[in-house]
Amino acid sequence: MSNVSVKLDDKALAIETQFAESMPGGFFIYRATGDENFIYVNSATLRIFGCETEGEFRALTKNSFKTMVHPDDIEEVERSIKEQIESSVYDLDYVEYRIIRKDGQVRWIVDYGHFVHTEVYGDVFYVFIDDATEKHRLQMEDRRKQSVIEGLSNGYNSIYLVNLEQRTMTPYAWDEPVAEEIVRDTFKGSHVERDFYGTNNEFAEKYIIPEDRATYLKSIDIENIKSKITKNKSILYIFRCANGNGDYKYIQLSIAPVKGESQFAVQALKNVTEQMQKIQDENMQTLKMEFELNNALLENNAKSSFLFNMSHDLKTPINAIMGFAELAQKNIDGDKNRVLNYLEKIRISGNLLVNLINAVLNMTQIESGNLKLKEEPCNLRKQAEILTDVFRSQIAEKKLNYNLSLEIAHENIFADTPNLNRILSNILQNAVNYTPNGGSISFSISESENTDLCSEKKCYTFIVSDTGCGVDEDLIERMWQPFVRGQNTTASKIAGTGLGLTITKKLVEAMGGTAESQSQIGRGTTITIKIPFKECRQQEQDLSEEITKHKWTSSNKENKRVLLVEDNELNREITLEILHEGGIEVDAACDGLEALKIFKASEENYYDLILMDIQMPRMNGYEATKAIRALDRKDAASIPIFAITANTLESDKLRAYKSGMNQVIEKPVNMDFLSKLLRKL
Repeated sequence: MSNVSVKLDDKALAIETQFAESMPGGFFIYRATGDENFIYVNSATLRIFGCETEGEFRALTKNSFKTMVHPDDIEEVERSIKEQIESSVYDLDYVEYRIIRKDGQVRWIVDYGHFVHTEVYGDVFYVFIDDATEKHRLQMEDRRKQSVIEGLSNGYNSIYLVNLEQRTMTPYAWDEPVAEEIVRDTFKGSHVERDFYGTNNEFAEKYIIPEDRATYLKSIDIENIKSKITKNKSILYIFRCANGNGDYKYIQLSIAPVKGESQFAVQALKNVTEQMQKIQDENMQTLKMEFELNNALLENNAKSSFLFNMSHDLKTPINAIMGFAELAQKNIDGDKNRVLNYLEKIRISGNLLVNLINAVLNMTQIESGNLKLKEEPCNLRKQAEILTDVFRSQIAEKKLNYNLSLEIAHENIFADTPNLNRILSNILQNAVNYTPNGGSISFSISESENTDLCSEKKCYTFIVSDTGCGVDEDLIERMWQPFVRGQNTTASKIAGTGLGLTITKKLVEAMGGTAESQSQIGRGTTITIKIPFKECRQQEQDLSEEITKHKWTSSNKENKRVLLVEDNELNREITLEILHEGGIEVDAACDGLEALKIFKASEENYYDLILMDIQMPRMNGYEATKAIRALDRKDAASIPIFAITANTLESDKLRAYKSGMNQVIEKPVNMDFLSKLLRKL
C-alpha cells in the first residue's frame, strides 16, 4: 500500500470542495477501508447519477463505493484498482465500469482514482469520473465492424472491389485454393488495379471446368451485374474448378452491391467444397432413407400378401376338415361307406394342413439364417431312383411318359441329402401336378468339370421338363415368390402350399447354386437347377453324423407298458385310445415332473417305452429325459424314449437326441408309423 500521507481535515476538505464544485466532471472521496463510505461528492457526480441532491445520491448508492458500482462489475473493479496501487504509488489508477442511475439507466463510467493516507480520515481514494457511455458505444460499434470485416475475410478466400464504370477490379484479400496463382501471375501479389474482364477470363480459362465456364462468364458480365445491383440484388453462383488430380473444388461466386456507391460492387470467391460434399452426403443419405423406406413398404406389402395367401391356404383344409367332420356326424348312423369317405377326406386335408405349416416353418428357418447344411455322402443315382419310385404311382395313374436320364461320371458326392431331395421333390411334384393325363416329364442329371459357381467342386445340373399348362411370361420370374401361382388352388383344383418353389430357390442358393425357369402357356415348363458339389471318393454313410441316437432293443414282453407324457388333454386322450386299441397298457403324466415321479416310483423294467411331449409346464421333455437318464437304476439308460413334438426342424431333432431320446415323432402323430415302432418293442 502507499506510504504517501496528506493533511485532510474539515478545513482542508472545505477548500477542496470549492475547487471540486467548479470541475466539469465528477469527483468524490471515499474511505478505502471498511464500508468504503463517501466522504465527499461533487455536483457533477450527482448529475451523472441523475440525482438532484446529495441525499438522493447517498440513498441510491447506499453511501458506499461498493454499492455504487454495478454488482456485476464491482469484484473486477476492486481487483484492478488493488493491482494498480501495488504497482505504482504515484500514477492514477484507471478502470471502466457500469452504474445504474436513479432513473434505471445503465451507463458506462471512466474512473481515475488515487489512494492516499490522511491523518484525520485515514486511508481514502480521490476519484475523478466521467460518463463514457457514448464513447463505449462507438468502441463497441467499431469492434462489431471489425468483426464483420474479419468474418468476411475468413469466410471468403478472395475479395475484390469492382469498378463497374471503369471495368476494373482490385484485390483486397486472397488465399489458396482459389486465387493464389492468379494473384501471383496477374496481380504480382499487390493491390494493383486490373482489367475486370481480362482477369476473369484468365481465371475461367485456367481453372473452371468447361461445363461451368460459360455460365460463370455470363454471371460476371458488367451489364448483368448492373441490372442486379440496381435492384439491390446479389449474384450467387457455384461452379467447379479442376484441382489437377481429376477431382473438383466447388467455388462460390458472390457479387454484391456497395451501399451508397452504385458504380462499385464487391466480388468474392469462397471454397465451398466441404459444404457441397456435406450436401451431397445428406442427399445420398436422404436417397438411402427413401430407398430403405420403399423397401420397407414393399416388404410390408409382401408380408401382407404372404399372410393373406397363407390365411387362404390354411382355411381351405380347415374348412374341409370342419365340413366333412360335420357331415360324418350327421351320417354316423347312415351309410358307412359315405362316412369312411368323409373321414378319408378329413385325413387328406389334415395332411395338407400339416404340409403347409411345415413349409412355413422351413421357410422361416431359412430366412432367419438358422439353416445349417449338413454334408454327408450321397449317391445321386440312388437318390434319383428313390424319387422316381416316390412318384411312380402318380405317374402311372395319369399315364404320363416319364424319362430319367443320368450323365454323371461321379455319382458319389457330399451333400445335404434331405434338402437336396426336398428341392428335387418339389420340382417333380409340380411337374406331375400340372401335366395333364398322357403328357410327358423328363428328369435329367448331368455333370460338368468346370463351373463358375465353385472352382473347387463339380457342377451338377438338374433339369425337370414337362408338357404341362405352363405359366405367363410375366410370372416366370415371380413364380419363385411365396404363393405365386399361374392358377390358384381353387381354379386349378390342385392342392398345394404355394411355398414349394420359394423354399426350393432358397435352398438352392444356400447350397451355392442357381435356379432358373422357362415356360410357355400350353407348352410346358422347364426348371434348371445348378449346384456345386464336392466329390466323395469313398462313401461312408456315417461320415457326417454329429450325434449317435440312443440304442434300444425289444423287451420281448407280451404285455407292453407305456408311460405317456402329454400336457394337452385332447392329444393325451387320442393317443391313449390308440394305444389301448393296440392292447398296450398305458399310464399318463401331464408334465415332465410328474413323469419323473411316476418312473422313479415304478419297478425296474416296468415300462417298455416312454412317449414324451417336448413343450410342457414345470419340466419340459428335454429336462425330463435328462433327469430319467441320470437316475441310478439299470433301466434308466436303456428304456426307449420317443419324442412326440411339433418342433421337427433339424436343430430341434438334434437337441432331442442330445438330451437322450431315441426317436422323434412328428405331430400330428402318424398312427401307422407309431404302430410300426410299437411292434418293435
